[in-house]
Amino acid sequence: MQQASLPNSLTCEGGDDFELISSYLQYTREFSESPPKFHMFTLFATVAAIVGRGRYIVQGEDTIYPNVYLLVVALSSLFKKTSAISLLKKWLSRLQCLADRFIGQIGSPEGLFGAFRDNGGLAVAFYSELGLLLSQTAGKKYMGETLEMINDLYDCPDFYNKRLAGGLHRAEKVCFNLVGASQLDSLTKYVRESDLLSGFLPRFAVVFSDELQPHIVRRPPPNPPLQAKILKGLNAIRLASKSPEVMELTPEAWKAFEAWAMAHHGDALIAPPQLKPMYGRLESHALKFSIIINLTRDPESLDIDQVSTQAACSCADFCLNGYRRLVMEELTFTANERQLKRVSDVVKGAGEISYRDLTRYTKFKARDLEEFTKMLRVMGKIEICTGPRGGKIYKWNMECR
Repeated sequence: MQQASLPNSLTCEGGDDFELISSYLQYTREFSESPPKFHMFTLFATVAAIVGRGRYIVQGEDTIYPNVYLLVVALSSLFKKTSAISLLKKWLSRLQCLADRFIGQIGSPEGLFGAFRDNGGLAVAFYSELGLLLSQTAGKKYMGETLEMINDLYDCPDFYNKRLAGGLHRAEKVCFNLVGASQLDSLTKYVRESDLLSGFLPRFAVVFSDELQPHIVRRPPPNPPLQAKILKGLNAIRLASKSPEVMELTPEAWKAFEAWAMAHHGDALIAPPQLKPMYGRLESHALKFSIIINLTRDPESLDIDQVSTQAACSCADFCLNGYRRLVMEELTFTANERQLKRVSDVVKGAGEISYRDLTRYTKFKARDLEEFTKMLRVMGKIEICTGPRGGKIYKWNMECR
């Protein structure tokens, strides 16, 4: 499967339709090695944190707020994931709204309720490694309620009650954002299958990139005019969304959105069980993005036009493909799956490797290694050849990820 890409009109610098987004990408490109996709979705998360409950879409009995759970994923620290998402804190600080929104990591379920109480229902949790949250909730009994709470809070309830060990806790007019990054090996270690089927991971906009950017040794200071322009745009969004108001898609936008949603509904019917929860959340992701993107284009407008809606659907598609890549190709849930992936990763990383070296790197027994390499050959991921000295050579199929 080829890596999904976003439309050029959304990601290229200088786009007239998406001036704030293109300015942000131009601003970060000069000093950052993070993939532009990480920066664009960080901007979305920043807008979501600024707006809170100030803008929303009504869908039947549901109210769609623009809060996001963002997860940026890459192979290693070379992709500078945390560097990208940490800019969210800097923009909130420059707007002087960091203190009443940002809570860092979740110390306990009771602590999260305290943050809502102190911050008027607003909270932005931040994890430079999301695996830390997953390890805490799996390993400590008192944190066991946290993932269930995070699931419940995604929809920004007007009132949220939870009975914990310390008694009954209550939060009002909640707007919760969660921003995190992770390396693949950490997610493989900590994500459980129940995290998929319960809907925890499908609530995240998964932004996956394996496009390593050029290394920058001497980093210039940020461009002051661009920084001022971005800050002015974000402040306009903050001021415009102070009073809660409903936003509506135009008739043309609804028509485009409905066509996109119906096409995905057909895909959802035949999707494997691991992907169905994400398909169930896909329309919500797209509507959230439509609010955010429209605000970056015109903070004062309550009408979401077709341009914003189509861009939002493209962003939702991109996150769907990132989720699919993560769940179907990278995550493992059993010891056997993890061992198979270990062999696959070693061969893929080497491109071509001898039996002796594969044994040395994986430290697997000959019988197990033989079984795993046979499975990978049947899957079409590797070829098994005979080397010049008669030994086995394993070659990665370059058409596979």
